[in-house]
Amino acid sequence: VIAIAKKVGAVLGNATDGTNLLLETAAVESSMGTAWNKKGNINRASGEGFTIGPWQVTTTALTDINSRVGDPFHKGMARNIAKFKQYDWAKDIPFGKVTEDDLKDPLINAVYARLYYTLKEGDIPKTPEGRAKYWAKKYNTPEDIHGTPALYMKKFKEAKKAGHIK
Repeated sequence: VIAIAKKVGAVLGNATDGTNLLLETAAVESSMGTAWNKKGNINRASGEGFTIGPWQVTTTALTDINSRVGDPFHKGMARNIAKFKQYDWAKDIPFGKVTEDDLKDPLINAVYARLYYTLKEGDIPKTPEGRAKYWAKKYNTPEDIHGTPALYMKKFKEAKKAGHIK
């Protein structure tokens, strides 16, 4: 998960903050990829939807990104995907056709998590505290009452203590 976060985080510019955001998101969402159901999870708050992978990408995120691929109104998504396709490791990702099953691949999961973050307004904050608020507001689902900046900071500190995050 760490190597993937570093690889994916560096693609869209602002490599340090992008990488930190992906590392910290994996820490919060799946304890650095060690605690996620390989079959996926139903949203525990609403009983609907689906999340999977180290970055717990949701069906909403998957559908949102897939629907923007090739849409002339979403040129930013096309530019971001083109940046990923410059790398051999991303050439075989079926952008626009990624399925829930594809999201079991940690690389695809990370790429879609990073693309989902690009759909949100605002730059990635430079501090863990700022990224905690950013994640809670822009990535976490509103139905998840546990997805707070405090939880993010707790998981960040655990991952840092374990040496996963600097």
